[in-house]
Amino acid sequence: MMTEEVLIVKLKNAVREDKRLIGDYAYALSRIADLEVKIPDGFVVTTSAYELFFQSNNLNPKIKLLLSTIHFKKHESVSQVSNHIQKLIQDEFFPLKLKTLLLSSFQNLKRTDNSINLIDQLSDEAITNIENEEKLFQAIRKLWSHAFSPQNLLSNINKLPNPKALILMEDLNTKITGSISTIDLNPISEQIILDKQTKTLVQIAKKVKEHFHFPQLIKFAIKDTDIFVTDIKPITNLNDTKLVLVRHGQSVWNARGLWTGWTDVDLSDKGRDDARDAGSHLRDIKLDLACTSVLKRAKQTLSELLKSKGQIHVPVLENQALNERDYGDYTGKNKWDIKSEVGDEMFQKIRRSWDYQLPNGESLKDVYHRVIPYYETIILPKLKSGKNVIISAHGNSLRALVKYLEDIPDDEISSLEIAVGEVYVYTLNEDGKIVKKEIRNKKENRD
Repeated sequence: MMTEEVLIVKLKNAVREDKRLIGDYAYALSRIADLEVKIPDGFVVTTSAYELFFQSNNLNPKIKLLLSTIHFKKHESVSQVSNHIQKLIQDEFFPLKLKTLLLSSFQNLKRTDNSINLIDQLSDEAITNIENEEKLFQAIRKLWSHAFSPQNLLSNINKLPNPKALILMEDLNTKITGSISTIDLNPISEQIILDKQTKTLVQIAKKVKEHFHFPQLIKFAIKDTDIFVTDIKPITNLNDTKLVLVRHGQSVWNARGLWTGWTDVDLSDKGRDDARDAGSHLRDIKLDLACTSVLKRAKQTLSELLKSKGQIHVPVLENQALNERDYGDYTGKNKWDIKSEVGDEMFQKIRRSWDYQLPNGESLKDVYHRVIPYYETIILPKLKSGKNVIISAHGNSLRALVKYLEDIPDDEISSLEIAVGEVYVYTLNEDGKIVKKEIRNKKENRD
């Protein structure tokens, strides 16, 4: 039986045991209050409230059924199912217990003259100026439903997203707002800030720096003579952003010289060594997100790599858009036997050309047209926000991506080879453009 404290948590009253239910950012904001720093009044609609809403309306089985109908290679299919799921969520009712708690908490916030905002702490999406209970319920359902946007469905193929906690917070209705980082201790605002206020902001930033031990960006608002911290998040883009590409280690079929494609085979023992070696070349990069295909050899490579570099808790997204080229009728055949049959020129065309269509399979061009939309929709926004991302994938899905990143012409792509276990590190600027490339463990390609 769920308790009131689990469904709704007041920001200023949150304790360590609430962290899983309210989310990292809400918990960090609640810790600010412990430092004798003012934060706006507010409460968190917890992940347990999300789960109760979905369970009471029997939504998960309905959503799983809809997810099973998606054709992920067709954007219109993803969009149609996304719209259907979001409408389904937005049309449902709140269970009485949750509704009662929400109304009570909302009324307590409405005792001030300030307007109320609802914030999704993960996406930073907000619905502002919530005036009454009906708008409150609509706003919560809407932000919960956005967990099933087309972008999120592509990130979690056939999987239900993690429950989402939301912050309901008073809007201080002041024009004096800004930010200060714990790195340079320099308040930034479009409005004039008094010297005394600047000194107070610097003192707050120092307290935060000492408490969190990792650089933070603090957003603040000044109302009358009071300074409030309205948001706090870790700074991850201290240096230029890194995009790391690693081809999976040797698989058991690589060892036999067989074309693998979408056949789901394991790494060989050498392949696990390849993965650990790749990780040893990445210990200077703090990874924020990992992306991989749905095939075991790429996932196993990522797992071994993260263990090797000592960073096992990186969030991981799996998607078949990053899968290897489908080799069609050539799947399972020995590539060196085929080379002997067709000759060097045809063999190179089969393996490395841009638009040669394999019988019942894919060309590199086909792979490109599934990899690049995923990169632009899911990965690039993370890079532009300062996140370091690693992609553990396959020879051809990575060749397609490198073609895009380096703008390699169609008639030159056949010369690009990426060896098993090889690591590419790209440095990107804030616009997502490449400013530097490294190959950290150049290997002979003999796959």
